[in-house]
Amino acid sequence: MTTTLERELYKAGVLTFDELAFMLPAEEDESEDQEAPKSGFTASVSFRGLHTGRVMVAATRSLLPVLAANMLGEDGEPPAQQQLDALAEVANVVCGNLLPAIAGPHEVFQFEAPIVFESSASPFGGAQEPTVETSITFDDGYATLLLFIDKDGRRGASIRGG
Repeated sequence: MTTTLERELYKAGVLTFDELAFMLPAEEDESEDQEAPKSGFTASVSFRGLHTGRVMVAATRSLLPVLAANMLGEDGEPPAQQQLDALAEVANVVCGNLLPAIAGPHEVFQFEAPIVFESSASPFGGAQEPTVETSITFDDGYATLLLFIDKDGRRGASIRGG
């Protein structure tokens, strides 16, 4: 972790995966045989408020069934749509956990509904580079978390700890 903002994104991701799906990060050396991030799905949540931008969570295909099963409390593999819905909810909650940490607990943000797409279908941010990016490795795959803050959408406020 090189910046406070990156640490906050990582913490929001770990907290979300732990609380929603009972998933904790794996040891670093277990990531060698993981799928490439482009062979999975990405959920994107746009927000407006003190800052405007979006949070994206990209997950490997192997992570989705485990994520959804844990969130739903099921033993078997949930249907594909439930797996995508679980990823969308994770992105929504990561965004909700991250924004108070970077903007303060009293700021109000409006979220748009999450959009889920196949990661190979679109680059993470199009032409824009992410403001910050981090990854979390799990036993069954990994997730990449990205935060994009629009430079034109800020109301003159700074990001806490960024």
